[in-house]
Amino acid sequence: MCNGPARGSRGNGFFEPGQKPSPTTPTVSIGFLPPNRKVWFARGSACVGRAYKGLEAAVIAEERQKSLQESVDWAFQAGEDARLEVRGSCERGEVSSGKASQLSSTRSKAVVRFFLHSGLAAEQCSGLPQLPQWIFQGVEVRCLRRLRVNGDFVDERFEGQERSSRLVDKNSFEVVAKELVGKQRCLVLEVGVGTAQNGASIAKSRCATLQRELMSRGVRQSAICVRTRVGLPEKAVFLVSSVISADVLV
Repeated sequence: MCNGPARGSRGNGFFEPGQKPSPTTPTVSIGFLPPNRKVWFARGSACVGRAYKGLEAAVIAEERQKSLQESVDWAFQAGEDARLEVRGSCERGEVSSGKASQLSSTRSKAVVRFFLHSGLAAEQCSGLPQLPQWIFQGVEVRCLRRLRVNGDFVDERFEGQERSSRLVDKNSFEVVAKELVGKQRCLVLEVGVGTAQNGASIAKSRCATLQRELMSRGVRQSAICVRTRVGLPEKAVFLVSSVISADVLV
């Protein structure tokens, strides 16, 4: 259980839906990408507000909300291309091994709710599968920026062929490579599964093809994280992160 908002927090601890940060908040450069952020929770708790029955001091809950709010502020300032991804975790001994996954997932969902109540659109924040067990006591928030490139695939079905892995606009690769080559950044390459019966295998094949195209343009393999997403249309989305190695994005 959770207490009410930490003392000194704004209202219920959230922005009202659609409310933007204060005009006095400095505007960030559109190219600025904050590092991944680890946000700590009270032991055994998934409360964004202050944990129940004195599990933590009020100031700790305030710092947690402040940290999450800073991610929200960045997303508002970065605009509709901003993405916040949340992965929950827990520390050994917090709960039994059988409940660790549930606690990690609950923490992630609580943070996503915080982001939504703060006014972010649902497509701008999402929870991902939890981090490996026993990493740390909280959640990791990842700040990513979607690149505005054409991720549509060539439609070859009318020619009796399999779905193509070629993009309609090859210049998309040049734009993405320019954002990565020689910079301390990584890419999340996301391909939607769509509604085809064999959509998952098609999406995996497309991921491999697009990754090769980017590597041929100088993007290092270790800087590319590929993943498929159920429920998304058959197109590619390119998201940039400030982390150095894509291994931590998997």
